[in-house]
Amino acid sequence: MAHDVPMSTLIRYHSKRQLPDKCGTPIWKRFIYIKYVAKRSQLFRPYKQVLRCQRGSHPFGFCMRLHNVILRSNSRSSGECLRTADLAIYLIATPKGDILIDAGEPESPPLIEKNITALGFRLSDIRFLINSHAHFDHAGGLAEMQKKSGAKIVGGAPDKPILERGYITFGPSAPIHSTPVQVDRAVHDGDRLKLGGVVLTAHLTPGHTPGCTSWTMPVTENGVRHEVVFACSTTTGGNPLVGNTEYPRIVSDFRHSFAVLKALKADVFLPGHARFFDAHGKAARVKAGGPNPFVDSGELRRYTEASERDFDVELAKQEAAAKR
Repeated sequence: MAHDVPMSTLIRYHSKRQLPDKCGTPIWKRFIYIKYVAKRSQLFRPYKQVLRCQRGSHPFGFCMRLHNVILRSNSRSSGECLRTADLAIYLIATPKGDILIDAGEPESPPLIEKNITALGFRLSDIRFLINSHAHFDHAGGLAEMQKKSGAKIVGGAPDKPILERGYITFGPSAPIHSTPVQVDRAVHDGDRLKLGGVVLTAHLTPGHTPGCTSWTMPVTENGVRHEVVFACSTTTGGNPLVGNTEYPRIVSDFRHSFAVLKALKADVFLPGHARFFDAHGKAARVKAGGPNPFVDSGELRRYTEASERDFDVELAKQEAAAKR
């Protein structure tokens, strides 16, 4: 029988110090200690984790956990400077095995493995690798993570050919290729993924990619049921909205996704990038006590409405440019 997953976090922000990079831009080294208490499974146990700031081509950032979720923010090398990629990768642990949502870039798996191992979990326990969408920064690590874990890959049906080809054919991500993967389960709208009492429901929210998929999952905190939404991106991401012969329905798909996301009940909003939900600010507010800042029933709608406004501006800009 499926049950809601309990959610409880205590996050303490400790210290930070400034590290200059090669361009002189400050990089903050953050230490976040997280202690967490759970009720249903010994797989969920208290821990303390520190993710070090790393230089060169290696990512740096923080690792945090919102109940059964690992969130990681990292950076990629860009010439002589480091730019924030801000990736969020989530681990859902169950008594029957674990689920990983997204696998980052091609160079991300070693750090993901390190974090999962440090938390007391094993890659061999991962049963499913869910891909939110087929851009290289979310799908690039899938092949290596599958090789290490033996997990089955799950993705939105329209993104299946992209994942199995290894690259998308339009937009700024088109020149960046990843190792092709075999999609074991191509999901459609309303499909469910069940494991160890956890039930995830797929909601196709295309536009950012044709198979961009958001997932919902119930959790409980202090006896109160909440709906978590792992939201796929709704940014235009530099994609051509006008005259896109590779994806001619891109505009109508974005419109559909805005409507779907605004209609979802979402008490906890967890997108694929940390900056989309003020992860750093929320971690700091937890230290001050009071209500859990990750529980905000209006955040998904605010984010979606802002994203829709940005979409309208970009669409108008591209339409005007096409007329010239």
